[in-house]
Amino acid sequence: MKKIIFSVALIPFLCLLTGCVGSYYYPQCVNIPLIEERGDVRLEGSLLAFPTNGKTNVVCMGHISAAGGLTDNIAAQFFFRNHIRWTDNQVSLGWYKTVGSGVLEIYCGYGNANGVRSYWSDADPDIYYSKIGYVSQYFTQINYGWNHLANSHISIAGAVKTGVLDSQIMSLHTGDEYVAGTEYPGTTSYNRSFFLEPYLSFCFGWEHLKFNIKAGYDLIRKNINTPRLMLDVGINYNFNVLSSKKSK
Repeated sequence: MKKIIFSVALIPFLCLLTGCVGSYYYPQCVNIPLIEERGDVRLEGSLLAFPTNGKTNVVCMGHISAAGGLTDNIAAQFFFRNHIRWTDNQVSLGWYKTVGSGVLEIYCGYGNANGVRSYWSDADPDIYYSKIGYVSQYFTQINYGWNHLANSHISIAGAVKTGVLDSQIMSLHTGDEYVAGTEYPGTTSYNRSFFLEPYLSFCFGWEHLKFNIKAGYDLIRKNINTPRLMLDVGINYNFNVLSSKKSK
């Protein structure tokens, strides 16, 4: 099983052989579930904030995620986010194990996103543009942390997420409003970008219900159109639906 996980983890890096340029991408503060056993389920709802437009504005996005232990060492994650005219989701499969006093997780997955952003041209106020973006993400995520600090009231974890982003961006002259399915004049660009994002997570509360605070940063990707710092606050709930240690 370890050989399989290692082989899958190499996929994002092999994709780099075809190029590495800028990308159009809204980041996320990743879920760090720290699954401990089969049937262990973690649900999370969070609000992500990051600076954009030259750090003069702050964008907020809500998202939900779920993770669970499928077997004694295999887990899965799901993430969904919707923000006005931008939607993205991702799924991943991973391996987990108790290492020392903490939990180690390695996930490999795929995500996709699409959205539309419309604006007036700065050069000509009579020209209206729409940018339509499609992004695919291939990633590996490594988590390590502790679940039961201070009598199970505190959890602390760190994560590193890395992989490849493939994007297709269309800049169209749409007139007053973009209508899906209509052909417009414009340009299309295709980009590939490597990313490396470390994260820290701090959760506090009760044994099953906790508040969480997370922060992340993009270390490598250099694209002024995308944010690099991410801050996230939310609530998560954990329970067990299968094992002999089923939560009350």
